[in-house]
Formats: sequence, structure tokens, C-alpha cells
Amino acid sequence: MKLFNKIFAFCFFFTIFQIFNSNAQQKDSLDFKSFKELAKLYYDNEKDSLITKKVAEKYLQKAKLKEDTIKIANGFYFLTNVFKKNDKLYLSYNDSIIFLTKNSHSEFYPVIGYFNKGDYYYQKRFFYKSLENYLEAEKHPKNAYLYDIKHRLALLKSRYGKDEESLLLLKEVYNYYSKKGYEKNSTANYLSIVFALTDSYLRNKKIDSASYYCKLGYDKSLKNKNVSLVNYFRFEKGLIEFHKKKYKTAIDSLKKSLPIIIKDKDLANVSYANYYLGKSFQAIGKIDNAIESYKKVDSIYQITKDIHPDLRSGYELLIEFYKEEGDLKNELLYIRKLLIIDRQLNESYNSVNNFFVKNYDTPKLLNKQKELISKLKERSGLSIKLIIFLLIVLISSSIFSFYHFKRKNEYKRKFKEILLEKKDSFEVQLPKKEELKIPKDILEHILIGLDNFEKENGFLVKKITLNSLAEKLETNTSYLSKTINHCKGESFSNYLNRLRIDYVIQELKKKESLYLKYTIKAIANEVGFSNSESFSKAFYKLKGVKPSYFINQLKKKGVY
Repeated sequence: MKLFNKIFAFCFFFTIFQIFNSNAQQKDSLDFKSFKELAKLYYDNEKDSLITKKVAEKYLQKAKLKEDTIKIANGFYFLTNVFKKNDKLYLSYNDSIIFLTKNSHSEFYPVIGYFNKGDYYYQKRFFYKSLENYLEAEKHPKNAYLYDIKHRLALLKSRYGKDEESLLLLKEVYNYYSKKGYEKNSTANYLSIVFALTDSYLRNKKIDSASYYCKLGYDKSLKNKNVSLVNYFRFEKGLIEFHKKKYKTAIDSLKKSLPIIIKDKDLANVSYANYYLGKSFQAIGKIDNAIESYKKVDSIYQITKDIHPDLRSGYELLIEFYKEEGDLKNELLYIRKLLIIDRQLNESYNSVNNFFVKNYDTPKLLNKQKELISKLKERSGLSIKLIIFLLIVLISSSIFSFYHFKRKNEYKRKFKEILLEKKDSFEVQLPKKEELKIPKDILEHILIGLDNFEKENGFLVKKITLNSLAEKLETNTSYLSKTINHCKGESFSNYLNRLRIDYVIQELKKKESLYLKYTIKAIANEVGFSNSESFSKAFYKLKGVKPSYFINQLKKKGVY
């Protein structure tokens, strides 16, 4: 027994020693590898996160010791792939890439940092942030990801209902990939463009073109044995068959495609498949199957809280179904759900209400809700407390809708006024000498100086103060302040803000203005404001609308 214990102890300590020794050897082996060897080791073991994490950390450590900016960025890039499921670290590493390489002329950096963040926010359905990052990535002159970015922008445009613009972008990307020979190899990137192009042709009601690209993508995916993409083109075929009114074929294709889409956890397309299954069942008179499919769309929305505007009409059909059935409770249930969805869509897409709201606009839904509550009270004797609660909700919703509608119209009016107005010009009224107690020659000297200051855009300097301007005009702050107050009719800070805001507006109105591609923060910085908040407040105070609203409206008008 003692001999057995000794053997066991020896084996145990020997194993522990081997483990520590193995780890030490692996660490030592990484220390002696070159950057190229570490990169190869990383890519050879991409599926093993434990190895890639160690390799990425070693790569970054060596890069920092050498103070090589691009290699440090490479290290952070490796870590973004390791920590894709850790939101905080993933964003942090991409921010590090952007910060380190913001002045780099590399075709990869800082582009990849912005591109990754664009994809991240797109997946999270923060479309405005996604667009901001894609546009930041796009504006870099040397750009290895230019056509990937164009692809993403096309998807965003489609999401916002700009299907014609989306199709033009996708054609451009497809032509580029074809010229590069991607078609021969049928890479995943190429096939994803073919899929997007198929969908875009379908959205633009060009069924023949959609059918052509769907078959092209299906055949090439089948040849490459890419099971996932074969399935997605089968899914797209189901949508095409629906639009051709071949409903039974559509149902067959959609049902076959659903299991793999569910397995991929692609809930957005699971919703789409169920929506078109519902429409197909409805077309052939299988109402119960249709209702079941539409309910699945709703159940997915309850999980993701994200829905494509296309799928909205499924709720209208559920409402109509329960109305005909005389099921007031379910009719009211789906009306409430539709009200929530409409509010979310209007906030998310910042688009014209009628684009998303077709048969049931908000006032009509609210009136219908009121009628149904009244009927339910008669039938089931709802408690007074519940009725009061529902009425409070109704009144609150109505007030919110009215306020939103009124503010929206006011914003539109202000926007038109700003478009029509010319650059502000203020007629200078020379005061009497005794009013200002400033010698006439000094007053004229200051006014000439201010005129030059405005013409030369001196107000764009970020840290300009009353003192610094007084020095430049060779006068004192008291004389300058009094002159601006009396002759311009405003304080120095308001005078400065007005000049800056007027300048911004004139720049934004220009055809193909670069300012339209800037973030609010970037514009604020360009025209001398210390931060985006002070810029937005000044803009709103002077023009009655927020700069973000004004810029979005310019883009919709076709300036962008």
C-alpha cells in the first residue's frame, strides 16, 4: 500500500511538472517567433480561441516593445476576433485601432476599426451609429474595404426604403467583384453580393432579374458545396415564387429553407420566411396556417424587439382576422402591439409616417382602441380601475401623438425657412456718440475690423475670445463689447455663434457638401465649437431645429 502511494504521488507531481514545463516551453516558443510566424500561427488556429488569445497577446506585446504602430494595430485586430462575443472588449480594441492609426495612410487602418464597429452596430440594430461608422471608413482614400462598405451602405439604404439607390450600389459592387475574378472562384463575398442583388431586384419589382441572379447564386453555391448559401438562395426562390403568384411552390421552398435558417439563429430571416408563408397560405385560403405564421413573426419580435418595416402588414392582417371573428380581445391586443411597432419604426427610421403606416395610421388605431375598450366593458364588465388605466394610456398616447405631429410640422416649416433664407446680413446702425461714449474714429476702426473678421471667416477659430479679438482689432474689450452689443444687437458669444451657424448652413446647402458626411461632432469641431452639445444648442436656439434633423432632411431632399 505504501509503495502504491509513493507511485501515485510520483505520477501526480510528474504530471504537474510536465504541465508547467509545457506552458513554459510554449511561452518561450512564442517569444522567439517573428511577427510573420505569430500571424501564421494565429490564422492556422483561428478556431481555437485559447491559442489565438495567447498568440494575439504575444504579438501585441512584441509590437509595443518595438513601438511599431501598424503592428500594434495588427495585435488589436487579432484581439477583436478573439473577443467578438465580448461587446465591451470588442469595441474597446476597435477604438484602439482607430485612435492609433487615425493619421495612417494604410489601406487597412483605421478603416477596419470603423468597418468592424459599423458591422457591430448593424447587428445590434443601431442603424444610425452603424451608418456613421461606415461613412467614416468610406472617406479614407486608401481603402481595402471600399466595396465591402458600399455593400453595407446598400443594405442600410434598403432597410430605409431607398430600394432604387440600394440596387445601384449593389450593381456597382457586383461589377467590381466580377472584374476581379471573384465570380470564377465564387467566394463567399461574391455569393453574398449575388444574394443581396437578388433581393434588391425583387424589392424593385424586377422579377426576371431576381430570378436570374437567384439561379446563378444557387448553382454556384451548390457547386461549391456551400450548404448554408444553397439554403438562402432556396429561401429567396420562395419569395420570388410568391411574387409570381406560385403560392404552393413558394410554401414548399420556404418550408425547406426554414430549418437551416433557424439553425443559423438568423431570426430576421426566420421572421421573413414566416411572413411570406403567412401571405402564401392566405392567398390559397388556408387562413389558420396564415395566422399561425404571422404569430410566429410576432413571437420573434417579442424576443428581438426588431422588425423590418416590410413585415408590419402582418399585424394588420391579424387585426382584420380577429375583427371578422368578433374576437375583440385579440383585435385589441394586436392593435396595441402595432401602435408600439409604429412608434418604434418612426423613431428608428426617422422617415415619413405614411411609409410605414399603410391601412392603420396612429389616430385611426387610437380611435379603434377606444371603441373596443367600450365594447369590452359592455361584454365582460371590466373593472373601473382597468378602464381608467386604459383611458390614461389612451389619453397619454393621444397627447404624445399630437405633440409629435405638431413638433414634426413645426420642424418642417423651420426647415423650409432655413432653405429659403439667404446668408444673414445685419445692417449696422451707427449710434450717436453720446450713446456709446466711444470716439468716432475708434468706432469706425472697430466696425471695419469686424467686417473683415466676418469676410475672412475668422470666427471659425476654435479658441477665439473677446480678449483675443480685441487684440487683433487693436482695441480694448470694453469698446469691442459695446460696439457688438449696440451695432450687432447681440452679445459677443451670440454674435460668434450666429456667424458660425450661418456658415455651417451655407456649407451644408452646397451641392455634394462634404459636411453632409460628417458627424455632428466633426462639424462642431470644424466651425470652432468646443463640443457637439454647445453646437447643437446654438443651432437650435438660432434656427428652431436640431442640426441632426436639418442634415437628415437635406439628405432626403437629394443633396446627399
